[in-house]
Amino acid sequence: MGFACKVCQASTFTLKVQPEVEQQLHITTNEFEDVLITVGNNAPFQADLGFMNRFASCSGCGAIKQWEYRTVIRQVPIAADSLQSVHSSKPNVKKQKTSVPIGSSS
Repeated sequence: MGFACKVCQASTFTLKVQPEVEQQLHITTNEFEDVLITVGNNAPFQADLGFMNRFASCSGCGAIKQWEYRTVIRQVPIAADSLQSVHSSKPNVKKQKTSVPIGSSS
């Protein structure tokens, strides 16, 4: 889940960090648009809303402490056979006729 500026809806940002840390900073995103931050050879960590509001400023308008989560909606393909009779109110059962002669017991 990515982030968007509440003021201008931009999703680009700069981090307010010390210059020596900025030289070692590497920012990426994963397939879910989570912001991953790596400093030097350390393991990456996922930025949350608290982190963004403490350390990020909007590249679009310069706002600080104005971040919100941006929801990403993805369409997932569904196989046609998995939709069989989803909207049908009647079960897909064949009815069999049974006949019993009158006067016989069954």
